[in-house]
Amino acid sequence: MGSRPPQLSLLQGWGIEGFPSVLRCELQAQTIGNRMGKKQKTAADFAEDEARTTPLGLFNTATAFREAAEGLESLSLKSVMRHMPVRFLYFHAIELYLKSFLRTQSYTVTEVRGFGHDFRKLAKLALKSGFEFSATDIEVIMALGDSDAVIEARYIRIGAKIGSLSIETIRGTCKRLHEAIGKQLSEKGVLVRR
Repeated sequence: MGSRPPQLSLLQGWGIEGFPSVLRCELQAQTIGNRMGKKQKTAADFAEDEARTTPLGLFNTATAFREAAEGLESLSLKSVMRHMPVRFLYFHAIELYLKSFLRTQSYTVTEVRGFGHDFRKLAKLALKSGFEFSATDIEVIMALGDSDAVIEARYIRIGAKIGSLSIETIRGTCKRLHEAIGKQLSEKGVLVRR
């Protein structure tokens, strides 16, 4: 919900009539958010996120998405848009592999979540942190960052905008990320099933 001026917490419970409309709206939104079960995170919440969103957890989740994509591909479905869920699963796996790597580089969960689905930013930070991509992997990741391919894999829109990238090429990037990041985790003493 964004940061609030510190005085807002002091104003709560005093009634909102007489306060400027911006403050009234903020107080109402905060009250509604609290009624909807949303609350501001505490230090304990952040600590729990750090403990529970580990590089290995992100890696294993990425692997699950990659394996799901491979399994779906192997079904040889006959539907016209069968490539869309396969691409989406690979795209999500690539994102999670990159985020797993960044978590090994001491990026916090909040920072990693803050990068959202920005493939270019994730790749740039991974490069800056010493990750070595192949030329093909850079091509795939930049294509994902330059286009609406990820969104188009989720929603009905005809004609992908990722140029000549085949599913085989995207699958290859996914597998290389799996191997490289899995190896790095193993070298750090993390037990990885590869």
